Amino acid sequence: NYDQVVGLVEDLRYIALSRRMRVGMNFSKVNNVGPAAALYLAAEIYRARFAIANQSRVTGVYPQNVQVSKLLSDMGFNNLMGISEPDLPDTSDSVEYIRYKTSNDVKGELARELRLAIEAGSDALAPPIKRAMYGGLTEAMTNVLHHAYPREVYQPINYMRGRWWMAGSIDRENKELMMLFYDQGVGIPVTVPRKHPAEIWGGI
Repeated sequence: NYDQVVGLVEDLRYIALSRRMRVGMNFSKVNNVGPAAALYLAAEIYRARFAIANQSRVTGVYPQNVQVSKLLSDMGFNNLMGISEPDLPDTSDSVEYIRYKTSNDVKGELARELRLAIEAGSDALAPPIKRAMYGGLTEAMTNVLHHAYPREVYQPINYMRGRWWMAGSIDRENKELMMLFYDQGVGIPVTVPRKHPAEIWGGI
């Protein structure tokens, strides 16, 4: 539901950041949410709640679906927003979530925290894979600080300079690792032409 999710976020931006009005988000009927959409939405709610000083907070209603509510809780959605966790029953899940992280700096300790989370299981990643993964995440953080929020490019809505969000999951049963990284910058199509000659980016 890409179009619906993006439309929801655009409405959130308009109401909370352009109109600076209160927002109530009703998640009660949500029966499914993907990790990438959840991170995207979490980052946008974070901006709506914290980008403007003294702004009324965005509020919402927990999902009635226990699985969805547990997914968001396990990923750190509620913790990121500074809201209380819902009262959920204990359930077992083969997927372990790397809880949401956000910063406006390069955080080497987060890479270490990620390594410890992965190595908690018996199926630790091979050293070359770990080094490549940590290097990629650190590079992503660095790129956000250096390129994502150029001061000379006008952005029509409030943004949080240098800020990024990260999440992930470890599925030990299926031996799958997923990392998600998101920023609210101006985007590659804007930044590349400003930093490289036309003969380079034109061909791309």
